[in-house]
Amino acid sequence: VACTAAPLDPHRIGEHPGARHWTEEFGDPSDPAVRAAMDDYSPFERARRFPGGRWPRFLLTTFAEDSRVAAAPTDRLAAALTARGAEVVRSHRPRMGHGGNHLDAVHDFAASVLDFALDSAHVSTGV
Repeated sequence: VACTAAPLDPHRIGEHPGARHWTEEFGDPSDPAVRAAMDDYSPFERARRFPGGRWPRFLLTTFAEDSRVAAAPTDRLAAALTARGAEVVRSHRPRMGHGGNHLDAVHDFAASVLDFALDSAHVSTGV
C-alpha cells in the first residue's frame, strides 16, 4: 500500500491547512451521522478493526512543502499500524508539496515508490 500526502484521519480533518476545501467532500465530523459514516473509510478505524494476521507493507509519505496536508495524521497512522504489527515505511520528502515541485525531487520520489513496490513484490503477504 503506497499512500502519498493524504488527509488520512477524516475525524480530524480540521488539522489540515486545506480542511476548509474538504468539509463539503468529506462532511463535518461533528455531525454524529457523518462521523459514523467516516468510520467505514477511516484508515484508523479500518486498522483497528483488522482481524490481524499478515498485513501488507505500507509506504506512508508526506511532503515538507505541503500547503494542504499536515504530516501529523500520517505519523499517527504509521504508529497505529506499527503497533498492530504492520511493516511501515515512513517517508517525509523535502522540496515537495501540492503544486509546483522541484523536478529532481519528483524523480527521486517516483524512484522511491517504485523501489518500495519492487521490494514489496518479493514479500508474500497472503492477502
